[in-house]
Amino acid sequence: MVILALVLATLLPDLVEFTNGGSLEGEIVSETDADVTVRFDGGQVTLERKMIRAIRKGTAAADAPIPVETPKPAAAPPAAPPPFSGVAGKSEQWSLLWSPERRVGWRRVLARELPGNTTFEEESTFLAEDGKVESVTRVLEEAGPGYAPLSFLFRETTGGKELTRGGRVVGGRLKVETFLNGARTDADHPLPPGFRLPMAARAFVLSEYDRLPGGWKGTTYDPRTGEFVTLSLRCAGTERVRWEGEAVEVCVLRRERNGVAEEERVAADGTVLTADLNGPGLVAVAAGKERVDAVMAGGAEPASEEEKRARTAFASPEDGFRVFKPGAAWTFLAPANRDEPVRLTVKDVTGLAFVTFSAEAAPAGSGDAPAAALGAALERRLRASSAGLEKLEDGYGTLAGCGGYWILCDAKLKGDDVRTLAWTFARAGRVWTLAASAPRGAWGEARPYLERILTGFEWL
Repeated sequence: MVILALVLATLLPDLVEFTNGGSLEGEIVSETDADVTVRFDGGQVTLERKMIRAIRKGTAAADAPIPVETPKPAAAPPAAPPPFSGVAGKSEQWSLLWSPERRVGWRRVLARELPGNTTFEEESTFLAEDGKVESVTRVLEEAGPGYAPLSFLFRETTGGKELTRGGRVVGGRLKVETFLNGARTDADHPLPPGFRLPMAARAFVLSEYDRLPGGWKGTTYDPRTGEFVTLSLRCAGTERVRWEGEAVEVCVLRRERNGVAEEERVAADGTVLTADLNGPGLVAVAAGKERVDAVMAGGAEPASEEEKRARTAFASPEDGFRVFKPGAAWTFLAPANRDEPVRLTVKDVTGLAFVTFSAEAAPAGSGDAPAAALGAALERRLRASSAGLEKLEDGYGTLAGCGGYWILCDAKLKGDDVRTLAWTFARAGRVWTLAASAPRGAWGEARPYLERILTGFEWL
């Protein structure tokens, strides 16, 4: 059976220790007075110095940590964050759309910024499984100074149905006209305090990146459904990611609506590299116009490395399971050796939060062992492999239709303070262990994503 130590990432040459007790292993590629850039198996990230307690060069535990000196106050102010305020002026962007397992269409986004007025346009084309156009949606928004709402227009054509919905803000009210196959209905709504339209709210948060750390939360109107919804948007910081062979600094824009968390990675010039559009069900990946034109023409364009990350479902027919990941910011890593107990690892762009799926043959004669016995065995292994393991919660439940045992615990592993939620259950003569881990200080933020991966585990 895989023990918790096996779940952790492979050792890498250098170790960065954080002030919150966590750490990151990788290769330090650059250092300045303000930040440190670390390359690791899943990509590259730039960390602020104030987050770092010490740097350990090499993997030898006996190496003395190199203290990180507190920078002396500089005469000049710190460098400003990337100018994400340019997002509204980005003239035109194209992206390819992916469902969990296949390319399903393309998207064009256009923004025009004029004195006192900004218009946003988004047009998406969706393909059926036979490659023919199945539906087209188009959204137009008009915003005034400060991205205040003025009007919107939505149109959807699918099969024999055509839906058009338009709205305008008049005297503190939102007046909406809806046409469904020619039949008209009207609605007149009082405007909620702080109301914004969706695309304008997004542009507002990006433009106020350095002055709006808490983001924006308020009421918006979904022109697709004709309903008011609560929308939360915030810039969760910057990351340095690999894109088409180059390192690109991006803003991580996090959005929550109707209880679903989604992320975008936006470059400083406003280019959206990846965007979750419907949780893990629909992902947009930036693509050049020529590549999109080739897909439009019906060409069987092979998926790029960037597009492969947009696939949010991984199926293993030989093991008989499927796993879904939260979005393009997460990566599937299948083992090179099919004899390894770890059948799959799903990790985020930093590599610090991840879930492993492991399976081993059940002991001879044990059959499908009861959950209590499996739980006791898992806890013994965790305590044997972890320094000072502390059990926070545990219990019995069902995951992927299998009755099992789960444990939430803290431990110090390889010097890191790690929190892990592990499940164990038996099925068809195999004992499965699913373990979701993240630094203790980041657990609260990572847990919803980790649990979505665990609950997305299903049998084929």
